[in-house]
Amino acid sequence: MRAFSDHCRRMLLLGAAAGLLVSCVAPLLAESREEWQQPSRVMSDLALKPGDTIADVGCGEGYFTFRLAAAVGDKGKVLAVDVSAAALKAVRERAEREKRANIEIIQSEPADTKLGKESVGAVFLCDVIHEVPEVHRAALMKSIAAALKPGGFFYFIDYRKSRDVTFDPYERLIPHDDLVKYGTDAGLVLDAEFHYLKYQVFLRFRKPPSKEAAASGNASSVAFDAHDGYFVSNKFEPQTPDSFVVLQDQKAFDEVFGVAMVMGDRSHRLPPRAFESLMVVAPIKRGKVFWSYTVESVRVDGGVLTLRYTTTASPSDTAEYACPLIVSVPKGAYTAVEFVEDGKVVKKIPLARVRSENSVRGM
Repeated sequence: MRAFSDHCRRMLLLGAAAGLLVSCVAPLLAESREEWQQPSRVMSDLALKPGDTIADVGCGEGYFTFRLAAAVGDKGKVLAVDVSAAALKAVRERAEREKRANIEIIQSEPADTKLGKESVGAVFLCDVIHEVPEVHRAALMKSIAAALKPGGFFYFIDYRKSRDVTFDPYERLIPHDDLVKYGTDAGLVLDAEFHYLKYQVFLRFRKPPSKEAAASGNASSVAFDAHDGYFVSNKFEPQTPDSFVVLQDQKAFDEVFGVAMVMGDRSHRLPPRAFESLMVVAPIKRGKVFWSYTVESVRVDGGVLTLRYTTTASPSDTAEYACPLIVSVPKGAYTAVEFVEDGKVVKKIPLARVRSENSVRGM
């Protein structure tokens, strides 16, 4: 079965590189890897753009490498990183056959990706960390974090610790909270978790923007995420047509928003313990109009965090709505938050006005 053969090949290659003897236990599964890995959906959630640079660490023979190469296009680059010379040879030969000039081969070490400092905008690590000897894991994660540019993303997939997962011995699998800790201990911020993979945990981390960037007068992009699956509390400024909030703890967030539950829910909510490292900025529009939003950018300039977005209105003759745009960003040395709606500055909130529960409300 393809899922078994691909997985065993990677285990043997990694094991040989680390000087280990590794045995494979055949998974008692009938479905192919395409069924349970859902690579198309994973690629969609990576949100790569033409021209991006991403490192596929532990790429093996390129299951995701070539999908990544197609996503970033000829002007982008995929760094195919692995400890195994044999696996990298297979990637190189396939790239030559398919004339993929945007794939660069890098042979790594168990604790060192060999990537340059702040050289990539994203790193992808899939089904690798549980196969790395425990003594090397923290160093490998720090190497990944060092390779990311400030604001860059780390996409982290590994098997969940469950008896349903038969790709590896149960004892080898890593608990969810330990996977999260590997990322946060490396200085990264957990900002999203995706729950649709049958056998795997799928986490997204960001590298915080540098303090220098937040405090300097040079504008720089800030990593952000937009969330849904929440409603606006009818107790929060119900008569105000436009509200603007900056929320820095869970208590303040819960005063403004509640969780909306619907059948077949696939909402993208904040990750657990989000406010340990993130804050939320959100405009809210009310009335007999259903508003949708598109985020153009989040940038910091001279300490001012600016959220730029556009709106689309769908009027209603009867129903009234409260429509939020909920955006999370890493906490930083910001002096104010500015909301730019459809090209116009509509609100600027000095962070000196933060209340005792660490929230700011635009009135």
